[in-house]
Amino acid sequence: MRHFITTMTPKAVFALSFWSLFPSFAYANSSRDGHQQGLPPVALANDYRQSIVVKRYWFSEKYDGIRAIWNGQQLITRTGNPIYAPSWFTAGLPNDWIEGELWAGRGNFHTVQKTVLDHQPDSSAWRHIQWMVFDMPKAAGVYPQRYALLSHWVTVFQRSHVRLVDYQPVVSHQQLLTTLAKVDDQQGEGIMLQSVTDDYRAGRSDALLKLKSVADAEATVIGYKPGQGRWKGMVGSLKVRDNKGQVFFLGSGLSEQQRRHPPAIGSSVTFRHNGFTYKGTPRFARFLRERMPE
Repeated sequence: MRHFITTMTPKAVFALSFWSLFPSFAYANSSRDGHQQGLPPVALANDYRQSIVVKRYWFSEKYDGIRAIWNGQQLITRTGNPIYAPSWFTAGLPNDWIEGELWAGRGNFHTVQKTVLDHQPDSSAWRHIQWMVFDMPKAAGVYPQRYALLSHWVTVFQRSHVRLVDYQPVVSHQQLLTTLAKVDDQQGEGIMLQSVTDDYRAGRSDALLKLKSVADAEATVIGYKPGQGRWKGMVGSLKVRDNKGQVFFLGSGLSEQQRRHPPAIGSSVTFRHNGFTYKGTPRFARFLRERMPE
């Protein structure tokens, strides 16, 4: 059955009878993910490598938003914190686990962060948020089976703010690079690749891959360097420490407003870079945004 599914397109999977594909509507044992009860069993992506067997994957655009998992009762972040969505946003959602990304369009992460992480939901602001759903973590079966189940639910549910992420089979490495260039031109985030031969795998693995033109990472603000010249009297750069323990400065990318009112010491920031130097520090690191706790 698995070999048969790996050769199918997403549309071909949809053509299968829903009930023949899921005769028992079975769900996998929650203990398989190794997570504590109540915490989301979130899959994390490894970086794409040319050495992988690309035909074992489907791909989609990578949406720059906030991961949101419906656990059958409420929306939660990937760290298990509640998301305070308006009641209309979650009305009618099933008892099953559904995973997606809360998204407000390309280049609008700041809108998502401001809206989604607010403990007092602004209903009008939430009207600009879409939930791009892509998996059912507790459902049994390999990805094409879970995707067909999810597609059926989205079709029946019929809510304008809930959209199914469009996955396509990967044909070649060049196809991915061509698609990535188009996504970059449209100010997109990158590409995600989902293995079609794996059950849902929580944690970081090759079951989920990401492909981006530039890398990004997070670091913690531990100090400031005073500005000089036109930035005199303001912050010239942020002194940060990344998750590898490397300490460096982020100045490029900071706006004048951010230099006047910089992220607080102890806060988390996202930066982009082009690989690493021989010392292990990020090359051409530049500030992207402050990251609010999820």
